Amino acid sequence: MNTYLNKNDQYFYLFMTTAVLLILAVPVGFANIYLGYFHNESPCTLCWFERIGMVIIGVLGMLILRYGPQIKYIVCVFLSASYGIYTGIRHTASWWQRDVGIGLGDKLVGAHTYTWAVVVYWCVVVVMSLALLFIRKKSSMMCDLVNEKIKPKPLSVYSKIVFTLSFIVVCSNAFQALIVNGIPPFTGKSNPDRLTFDMSIMIKTWTTEVWSRLAKFNLLGKNVPESVFIKDLNEPKNLTFER
Repeated sequence: MNTYLNKNDQYFYLFMTTAVLLILAVPVGFANIYLGYFHNESPCTLCWFERIGMVIIGVLGMLILRYGPQIKYIVCVFLSASYGIYTGIRHTASWWQRDVGIGLGDKLVGAHTYTWAVVVYWCVVVVMSLALLFIRKKSSMMCDLVNEKIKPKPLSVYSKIVFTLSFIVVCSNAFQALIVNGIPPFTGKSNPDRLTFDMSIMIKTWTTEVWSRLAKFNLLGKNVPESVFIKDLNEPKNLTFER
């Protein structure tokens, strides 16, 4: 730990380092390495959105470890968690209205992996709130919170190990995304293939579909129901009657 910090500040940075480890090494690393490379499971577009949000929060946590609890980093953590909770609910809602056990992907402790996004992001809100309780008056962290001048802080051995592991996990996810989805302008897939390193198979389903969807932007996305026919009120032009 940093010796010039008081005990309270040292506990804060220990707490934050562990939080970064848990969000990047556990959910993101587990999904990428164990499910991806050992179970050949590829994430869909919404799964990638969930992972990207976790990576952003992990990076923000590392910035806090390096430069202290700046108010802009704390605000961005809560904003990213809000985005993640929405994404998790949006993803899981596709299956919630169906029967018990219905869904895609492997399960962790009885729940499909994508449903854990809601839990993980909710934990981020709770953990970040608890971390703020470590910031006391006359502490170095209070100075970091209000001081406009950013001063880099030395990292402990534990923090350096977490930084290294996090970097490996992020690079591994980028590698998986490249194989599954292709390089730009190719985009993610709503129904991804099983992961394989045989590129002759993977490149067959690389798609640019999302760009065509942007041409006809709709807040409902692809979930647009057909218009109901109501005489003299709503009569779809492409609807014809034989009798």
